[in-house]
Parts: sequence; structure tokens; C-alpha cells
Amino acid sequence: WPAPVKNNVIPDRTMSLKRPLWIGFSVAPLAAPFLYALWALFFWTDPTPKQEFSGFDSYAISVWVFSFVFQTLTSYVISAVVGIPLILTLRRFNKLSFWWVVLLATLLGAIAFVGVFFLVLAIAEEFRGNIWFEILRFLGVGGAFGFSVAILFCLLVGIAVPSSGRGERCRAA
Repeated sequence: WPAPVKNNVIPDRTMSLKRPLWIGFSVAPLAAPFLYALWALFFWTDPTPKQEFSGFDSYAISVWVFSFVFQTLTSYVISAVVGIPLILTLRRFNKLSFWWVVLLATLLGAIAFVGVFFLVLAIAEEFRGNIWFEILRFLGVGGAFGFSVAILFCLLVGIAVPSSGRGERCRAA
């Protein structure tokens, strides 16, 4: 039978966390900037040979560092504004599980990335190409960032991927 509800809080029977939530919220948002740094490194480099080479391109490096710092700040702000209420709501309604966290964080990461970077691009007046292609591209990249933050968060706080149960059935047969 269901446990009695005390102080409007539903008891959490599905998930006991191995580590406190603050560890996940303090480290997991770094997954997005590091993924962004790798993505930018591969897509912002020019593989064509140059006529003259005078060492490192300081402009490209400064843009990369600025982008990394901006992405880090954005990731922590979005995690604080959206991630903390999301996790606390899932915990309150007894839905704090790996799949709920990953799916919702992927969706929210995609929406947040589109919102933030369209705002940045609108301010900088840097829209190029088809607007729908840009929205789809930003949704994909933002979803990947949200997914990476959620996976790292789950690993840090101890939310495990649920077992399918197939191993027990196979051994029993």
C-alpha cells in the first residue's frame, strides 16, 4: 500500500541517491562547455594551407576562449534556473529516475540553447542562411549539450540506468 503523505511530500521509494545533489549541480554543467569546446575546435578550424604562417591565430583563439567562458556561464545559469527546479520537481513527484532526468534535460537543453544563442545572434546580427535550418541545428546541438549534462549529473549523484531485467530471465531459463 502507498505510504502516507506527510507535509505534502511524497516519499521517494524509487531512488536513493549515493551522493548529494549539490555535487551534481556543481560539476555537471561543465559537460556542455567541454562538449562545445570540442565541437568548436573541429568546426571552427580551417584545414586549408595558408600562404604565410606566423604562429597561432590570436583572433581564433580569443573567440574560442570567449565562447568557452560564455558557454560555461550560460550552462551554470540554465542549470540553476531550469535544472534545479526540474530535479526537485521530479524528486517531489517520485519520478527522479535516469530516463526522466535525461529526456527532460535533453529537451530543455535544446530549447534553452535555441533561445540563448538566437538572442546572441540577433544582438550581433549574425544570422546566416535559412532560419529553419539554424533552428534545427541549434535544437540538435542544444539537445546534445542537455543530454551530456544529464548523463554526467546522473553519474555524479548516483542515478543509475535501470536494468532491463533480461539478465535475470536469461539466467533463470
